[in-house]
Amino acid sequence: MEEVWALALSQLVDRKLLSRRRARRFLERRSGEMEVFLRGSGIELRSLEIELERLKRAGIEVIPITSPAYPPQLRRLSSAPPALFKMGGCDLIGRSVAIVGTRTPSSEGKRIARELSGLFCRSGFVVVSGLALGVDGEAHRGAIEVGGVTAAVLGCDLGRIYPPQHRGLARLIVSRRGALISEHFEAEPTPENLIARNRLIAGLAELLVAVEPERGAMSAARFALAQGKPVFILQRLRSRRSAIRTEDGFYLLNVYRFGSSESLFDLILRKAREKAAGSLYKRVGVW
Repeated sequence: MEEVWALALSQLVDRKLLSRRRARRFLERRSGEMEVFLRGSGIELRSLEIELERLKRAGIEVIPITSPAYPPQLRRLSSAPPALFKMGGCDLIGRSVAIVGTRTPSSEGKRIARELSGLFCRSGFVVVSGLALGVDGEAHRGAIEVGGVTAAVLGCDLGRIYPPQHRGLARLIVSRRGALISEHFEAEPTPENLIARNRLIAGLAELLVAVEPERGAMSAARFALAQGKPVFILQRLRSRRSAIRTEDGFYLLNVYRFGSSESLFDLILRKAREKAAGSLYKRVGVW
């Protein structure tokens, strides 16, 4: 019954008739108030039971926020969706990194996204991205090439893959132990939904790498920064500026100053560990 309630609440959130926070409270408290609210909203629970079976036959799993399968790192967000819709075998519980970036990367940007993705996978990370054209697609492919696992977060329901050019890539992700993820029961890939999904990309990851980022990728970077995650902005700057500096909380890396993706990866991982250790010290009162 929990999955049917989650389906009903997700439908109302998609229709802008209910906030994510209130939907989450309904599921976590499991009070009679929720049943009264659902009856008053015109939701037919019997029809949603049929819809749930249809989703299962299509290989889509409904994961309520109260389920142990719901990613704990995502549950910490105040705007966490009441349920996730997932297609594929990736469990989303282990270590993960977000790799995002421009839809029109340079050839160097494509190479770096692909190689960094492979290096993270070889180190035991799941690579999370948004299935967009450009850097996102390269990150997913880089993970698949080395036999790693990658997860794509969509800004629409799983019945309509966006962008359509990546339908083949989406099928490949699922077939290679990865996953497609959405917070939507039924929604178009509107600009609002595409921006909102960036908070989930950031929320699922321990750290975020943005390659030649523009507006969309920078929104993911800002979400990650607000969540206390280390964020690395990669640009190729032909200058004598230092290889790495910090600005507004971001690590800015001048790719031109690195000899290989391996050296770039090593620096990112070291800085991420330093930040994680510093956060731990602050929490236990050492700093």
